[in-house]
Amino acid sequence: MAHHQPELLKRLINYLDDGRNDIYLHIDRKSTELRPEDFRSITRSANLFLTERLSVNWGGYSQIRCELLLLKEAARRRYAYYHLISGVDVPLVTQDEFHAFFERIGGKEIVGFARPAISGDELDRFNTYHFFQESIGRNRSALVFAERASLRLQHLLRVSRAKRYRRKYGVSVFQKGTNWFDITDGLARYVLSREEEIRKMYRWTRCCDEVFLQTLVANSPYFDRLFYRGYGSYLSSLRYVDWKRGSPYVFRDRDYEEIIASKCLFARKFDLSVDGRIVERLYRRLSGG
Repeated sequence: MAHHQPELLKRLINYLDDGRNDIYLHIDRKSTELRPEDFRSITRSANLFLTERLSVNWGGYSQIRCELLLLKEAARRRYAYYHLISGVDVPLVTQDEFHAFFERIGGKEIVGFARPAISGDELDRFNTYHFFQESIGRNRSALVFAERASLRLQHLLRVSRAKRYRRKYGVSVFQKGTNWFDITDGLARYVLSREEEIRKMYRWTRCCDEVFLQTLVANSPYFDRLFYRGYGSYLSSLRYVDWKRGSPYVFRDRDYEEIIASKCLFARKFDLSVDGRIVERLYRRLSGG
C-alpha cells in the first residue's frame, strides 16, 4: 500500500525483485507523487501487478477495502504466503533468509496482537457509528464537530454494535494490533470468504484496519496457528515500528544498530527527506556492502 515517496518505493520494489516473489502494488487514487507508468516496467524477475486504485483515507473503512482488494487480486494465483507491507517499509533480511524463514515455520500465521482483549476507547472504534471518518481522514476538520455530536448522541442512546455482532456473528472477543501481516493461503481465503461480514461490521468505523483481522483470527481455528502468541510486542508481527517516539516515528541514521538488533523482517517507517542515510545503510547491509 503506497501513496508517496516514489524513490523509496522504487528502492523497495527493486529489492523485492526476485523470481520467487510476485508484487501487488496499490497506489492511492489521491496520490500526485506516484505515477503507475513509472512502476510498470521496473522489475526483471518478479511479476508486478498494479491493482485498481482506491481513495484510501486515514482511519476509514477504505483502508480495509484496500487490504481486501490486494488479497483478492493476489489470491487469484495461489501463494504459500501473502505479505502486506507499506511503501515506506525497508526489509531487514535478505530474500534468501526471508524465503528460508517461511519454509521453516511451516504454515504459521504472523498477525500482531496488542493485548488479550480491547475495551474502552479502543472498543469504541467500532461499537458506535463513525459516519464522518472517511471525510475526516481527508482533513475536512469542519466535520469533526459533527462526528463528536453523533458519537455523543449514540452514547446517550447506548448504541452497541459489538453486542449485536457477538450475537449475529458469534464473536466472543474483539482484538486489535498492527495491520501489516504475513498469512498463509488458507487464512487469506478464509478472510475473503468473510468479506461481506467484514463490510457489515466495519463500515463506518474508525481505525479498524487494526481490528478486523485480529478479531477474525481470534475467533477462528487460525488463532492456534500463530507464530507468536504474545501480546504488545513487535515480535508478534515481525515489523519493527516505534510508536513511542512518533505516530509512528521516522527512523534516523542513529537508529541503525537498534533496527538491525530487532530480529524483524521489516521496519517502518522511513522518509528520504528526513534521513536518507539510514535507508542507504540498511540496503547496503542487505547487499553485503
